[in-house]
Amino acid sequence: MTFEELGLSGPLLEAVRRQGWDAPTALQDAAFAVLRRGGNAVLWASPGAGVVGAYALPLLAALTEAEGDAALAAADGRTGPRVLVLVPTPDRAEHVARAIADLALGSGILVATPSPGWPAAGRAYVVVADPPAAAGMLARSALKLGEVTAFVVEGADALAGDRGPALEAVVTALPPPAQRVVAAGRDDPDTRALVERLAPKAIGVPSRSEMAQAKARPVAVQYAVVPDRERPAALGRIVEAAGVVVVHCRSAARAAKVADSLAARGFGREIDGASVRVGGTPAPGEGTAVSYDVPSDAATFAARHENGGVVLLAARELQHAERAAGAAGIELVPRAAHPAEDAGGELGAFRESVRRALREEDLAAQTLVLAPLVEEHGPLRVAAALSALARTRPRASGPEAETGSTPATPHRREVASASAPPPPALPAFTRLFLSVGRKDGAGPGDIVGAIAGETGVAGDRIGRIELGETHTIAEVASDDARRVIDGLNGTTIRGRAVRVDFDRPRRGRPERRARGPGPG
Repeated sequence: MTFEELGLSGPLLEAVRRQGWDAPTALQDAAFAVLRRGGNAVLWASPGAGVVGAYALPLLAALTEAEGDAALAAADGRTGPRVLVLVPTPDRAEHVARAIADLALGSGILVATPSPGWPAAGRAYVVVADPPAAAGMLARSALKLGEVTAFVVEGADALAGDRGPALEAVVTALPPPAQRVVAAGRDDPDTRALVERLAPKAIGVPSRSEMAQAKARPVAVQYAVVPDRERPAALGRIVEAAGVVVVHCRSAARAAKVADSLAARGFGREIDGASVRVGGTPAPGEGTAVSYDVPSDAATFAARHENGGVVLLAARELQHAERAAGAAGIELVPRAAHPAEDAGGELGAFRESVRRALREEDLAAQTLVLAPLVEEHGPLRVAAALSALARTRPRASGPEAETGSTPATPHRREVASASAPPPPALPAFTRLFLSVGRKDGAGPGDIVGAIAGETGVAGDRIGRIELGETHTIAEVASDDARRVIDGLNGTTIRGRAVRVDFDRPRRGRPERRARGPGPG
């Protein structure tokens, strides 16, 4: 199928061409007809499959047809948006809003999200927000949902544990006839329960029978999480090692850029549509297949990688890649970035401690703290920096080792060279009391997100989050404590107005010593 055959025309067709999209992904192809007819749908997919395009294109097409160009430009008589999109986090809301705005460019359709620099929600036809932000706007009458015709929840698997008032407040305010679209990357009981509540009797894309048809084959494909700006260098290393390579890209324009990058590195190459051949034309079954962009669906995975190969992807695309590879009967395994090292001794113990943290720790709050760094430097470099920090800290000894307590300002290992500058001192931390807790549906990520979003305090200046039933104790850098108190007082978290003050020692609850940075 082409986008013209799907029924796109005018500004929307021009928009997909600007994006460099040659053809719809399998998800977009399957979802378009269902959503264009106004049906409810569950998209079992995550970023990398073309999720935003799968729901945004048909909804924008329907909106353009229903409203007409003149009405879209004037926006007279409206009191709120026609389309509401809920996503798990404010960062994702910003990303999705930009993507939909790019598709809507030229259509007269305004898109908004509750971040600086965007239109007011009342002026927009499409509003994208995380549930707490949407509930807060509802409470302030900054968002009215009486005219919503389509409601989208993207990343429902990330919201499946959310039974707090924010999501419920938004859902109950929707008009009953609104079209429902839910996208989820993981199919588990909690996600299924949320999907049934949000979009009962919705059509699954792909269907459950299609999802159950995956058959294991003895094919392993390596993957590497590589930021887009680092992919040319990563591809160069693969070509040097493999010799004969076929590089698959998402579009012909992308392939042309990859070919130029390879030529600049001294590799002979030949462009074939959306693919680039390096080192000559491989015989059948020979050569290394490299997906420079993650395959959009299982069929593409199978066609490209029936004999193995390597997939380069962004961290947010890993869940989609695992699902699509599994549906194609392919085992996705991580590619070693460097020669394997001895797993024994101190290094092996450190790796095992990281594996244990991945299994047992609540990583949601840490993800919010690190997301900006990952966007700037890529996940591997951020992980390497954290590993360096962790391994240069001394093991606790003496009374502190016995009690498990740590000083308010952690010490670092003494610098070996007298000429080297000392590392910067980490801040002392102050404990703050917040009048919101578990019974309000709040989690560590909500507290960290509120502090960072409302006050601009950096994530490395937020310490331990101790979540209680009716309150939370949050540690912040002492220099920022007053700023956090002033900035958070009177705001809402999970739909509840919050009171913030210095934590006072209470009878029967001894004051604990502040720990170093890192919410959790």
